[in-house]
Amino acid sequence: MRRVAAIVLPDLSCELVAQRLARGQGRPLGVIVSEDPSARVGAGDEALGTAVLAAVDRQAWRYGVRPGQRVAEATAFVGQLQVVRLAHAEIVQALAQIAELSLGYGTSAATGLDREALGPGPSAPLAFMSYPGGAGAGPEDTVWLDITGCARLRGGEDLLCDELRERVLELGYRARLAIADGPRVAQAVARWAREELIVPPGKATAALGALPIAALPLEPGVRTWLGKLGIWCIADLHQLDRAKLASRLGRGAQDLLAFCAGQDDVPLRPYSPPRTIVEQMSFDHALDSTEPLLFVLGGLMSRAALRLGARGEATGRLVVELRYDRSVARLVALDHGSARLELELPLPLAAAEDLLRAVRAKLETLTLEAPVCAVELTLDRLVAQARTQLDLGRRASIDPNALATLLSELSATLGAARVGVLRTVDSHRPEAQSQLVAVKLNTTQAAPLLLRVPERRPEPWLHQATVTRLLPKPVLVGRIGRGQILALDHGLYVIDALRLEARLDQVEWWTPEPVARDYARAWLHTAGALPQQHEHAEAWVYVDRLTGRAFVHGWFE
Repeated sequence: MRRVAAIVLPDLSCELVAQRLARGQGRPLGVIVSEDPSARVGAGDEALGTAVLAAVDRQAWRYGVRPGQRVAEATAFVGQLQVVRLAHAEIVQALAQIAELSLGYGTSAATGLDREALGPGPSAPLAFMSYPGGAGAGPEDTVWLDITGCARLRGGEDLLCDELRERVLELGYRARLAIADGPRVAQAVARWAREELIVPPGKATAALGALPIAALPLEPGVRTWLGKLGIWCIADLHQLDRAKLASRLGRGAQDLLAFCAGQDDVPLRPYSPPRTIVEQMSFDHALDSTEPLLFVLGGLMSRAALRLGARGEATGRLVVELRYDRSVARLVALDHGSARLELELPLPLAAAEDLLRAVRAKLETLTLEAPVCAVELTLDRLVAQARTQLDLGRRASIDPNALATLLSELSATLGAARVGVLRTVDSHRPEAQSQLVAVKLNTTQAAPLLLRVPERRPEPWLHQATVTRLLPKPVLVGRIGRGQILALDHGLYVIDALRLEARLDQVEWWTPEPVARDYARAWLHTAGALPQQHEHAEAWVYVDRLTGRAFVHGWFE
């Protein structure tokens, strides 16, 4: 049987404002939702006396302010009411984040229902909807999740609700969750039920019967008429004549009556998450140092990591944009109004602490040219997150993400061109037989990094001379011979013996500088006063056969 969970956010609009606005202590809050996509959370709009409140907080509700009231009417109840504008796009974005987070708990998530399948019917504005414990949420307040066959993976429907509620709370939103056979039944129960929020299969009629008439999407006039008849709960509707009641309810009455009887087979409109994760935060008091910026970025990383975990993905690229205070930027004559940090990750990461470590190394070297008033975090190049099976046979487990985190931190500090793995190259010259290659990110899946050197047939003459440390640049020592004194590594060495190891004759003759060398192993000792004070070493030297000069090329350790 189909099972749907409804995640209702009764204080969504007020919580969005509280996250982005420094509210005055003790002041009630009212929210005006604007359809203008450019509208931002900002100063109060008390001058718009004809504007309608979409949501109020619990403190304003206790003073008598209700969603649907005009600002002039609301301020008559509360003189210190703080009215703030909120863009409707902010609410849509918050619902999308919660839908994306819930994908890890069900088969599909939705921020809306298929209205075409509902057909014509009554639709009361949600601005007039209220909740038993407080204020209205605003124009939209629900995310649905299809959990058919998924609850057993979490230990049951009650444990799934508890875990999902905690995840939503980590995003900063208070949620009421209910599970039923249909989306509208689950939404009504989550909004109005006081105790039991999990409706057993096939018991939707009994669960709806205990809810008040206000739980139905009715016009205010119809609701008032039912109240005059003494109809206070949905169960009382079954006592009325369905034909007469249908004529009074108007359009969509048959669907509404079927819903009251527990029939709710409305399909969900699946939510498809975007391929880029964006988290942002703005503040009234600008930040002028990196320490508070790291604290803000830690919160943004946590929210982004929750969304990555729900997708089962990891990110290969981080972009942090710091927007400066416009007035200060104009005062110091800055050509740009923001600072942008881009970090290419050698290996994809998904954990919040790993992402923050990579960004911290980059941010600590940044000099802020003006105070920062907004931070935007963007994660793109998303790939499937690699899953590593734990090795239960070992006593000490190895974190499979430790290497990826270290590479990302080194890449942010040293630069991506200086971090990679060594690859063997076919060459007769010893200094050209290895090459630093950057770690390539697989765009389809975040496969674990395998630090394996490709098998290559070694040069025959290297069987006799295995150099453990090759110098990046040979050191000129002039001429060599037994008893010769060499100045190496801030010390003096005496050559005890030499043995010829190999000869390179006109190697890479097609280049402007062909190689002609005689390689030898040299046994050295330090030039101490007494024999017992000598320290012995073995060096790898060669003589340029064209010039006769000798060089130290490596050490045997």
